Amino acid sequence: MALIASIRKSNHKNHTKWIQYASEQTVVFSISDRNISNQFNALSLTLEEMKIAKTVQSLIKENAQNIANKFYQAMCNIPEYEAIVTTYSNQERWIQHHGHFLGMMLEGHFDDAYIEKLQQLAKAHHGIGVLPQWYVASFQILFQHIQSCIYDSTSNVEEFFTLSNSVSKILNFHQQVILEALEKVHIESKQEEFKKIKEELKERIFTTSESLVSITEETNASVEELLQNSKKVSEQGQQTAEKSKTSQLLAEDGQEQLHLLEEQIRTIYESTKGMKKTVEALNQLSSQIIEVVGVVEGISSQTNLLSLNASIEAARAGEHGVGFAVVANEVRKLSEQTKESVESIKEFTKQITVQKDNVSASVQEVERLTEDGKHKSAMTRQAFDRIVKAANENLVTVQQTESDIQNLVKIITEIGTATQKIVHSTEKLNEAAHLA
Repeated sequence: MALIASIRKSNHKNHTKWIQYASEQTVVFSISDRNISNQFNALSLTLEEMKIAKTVQSLIKENAQNIANKFYQAMCNIPEYEAIVTTYSNQERWIQHHGHFLGMMLEGHFDDAYIEKLQQLAKAHHGIGVLPQWYVASFQILFQHIQSCIYDSTSNVEEFFTLSNSVSKILNFHQQVILEALEKVHIESKQEEFKKIKEELKERIFTTSESLVSITEETNASVEELLQNSKKVSEQGQQTAEKSKTSQLLAEDGQEQLHLLEEQIRTIYESTKGMKKTVEALNQLSSQIIEVVGVVEGISSQTNLLSLNASIEAARAGEHGVGFAVVANEVRKLSEQTKESVESIKEFTKQITVQKDNVSASVQEVERLTEDGKHKSAMTRQAFDRIVKAANENLVTVQQTESDIQNLVKIITEIGTATQKIVHSTEKLNEAAHLA
């Protein structure tokens, strides 16, 4: 405090510089990590600049709470950052912690223990969700407020720029160390996450592969069985097709035979109709014969009567009528013979009439049966037509089914081939998972 007051007083009068006390400062840079040392060198940060930055450590500590408060207000413009502070800390603790960190950065003691502390800080921040891009903004905000504090403490422009440059390098060094540590933690976290995912994936691959192999083997066996059954069905389909073809030929042959039968029935029917006409004509002739026989019978009776009268007249004539009596007797005999013949004809005609009636009845029965046969034949033909149609449709269906079954056998064979490829690929996948 006395040093600050002395500097401010001499600065007011004699423009005394902070830098004149740099030679009195003690700093340490002893870091075994080559990468961090390279970063230190890349910034062209020197021990002299560390001493220069350390000269304003007391000034920064004096204003640490104010700088940290402004820093907090600026960072809370990021809602996610504010949520993290609210969840894991509070405003007062946060300002106190960062105020202390400001003084620590300007202590000028950079060794492995200090780097380890920065790396642990980065790891802790990564654990609560602090993002790397927020560090860029935060160090920029810190530098602005520190630079403003330095500006208010000196009127020497050259000194201001020298101090600002040294502090800027110190802040950049811290930023790089923390960002590198954060990136390393992030990479390690991702690697660990990747390793975990990899192990889970391997386990899933093993499990899936084993399950897939088991399923594939079962599928392969089922496909093989299905293939055998399909071949049997195909063979049965071919046999069915042959039987359907035979049934179709038999049905067509039956249809042809039925057609011939219909022709025969039609011929019989026509013949029966002709026979019926012949019987009717015979019936008419029989009637005419009966009429003629009746006439002849009448003539015979009259002839017999005339013969009797002639005999009587011949007897009356005596000797003169003897010749006439002989003729009359002969006429009588002829009349009697004619009567007997007529009776025979009448009897024969009666028999003919009876036979004609029987024939007529038989013809009518044949006609009735023929008509019934024609009707039943037509019905049978329709049934055969349906049978033939059904047989044709069945044959087409069977042939299509046979074709579909053959395609199915082909597809099943391809499935079996694909299944074998899956087994082979699964085995390779399993081997690759073991090697991973």
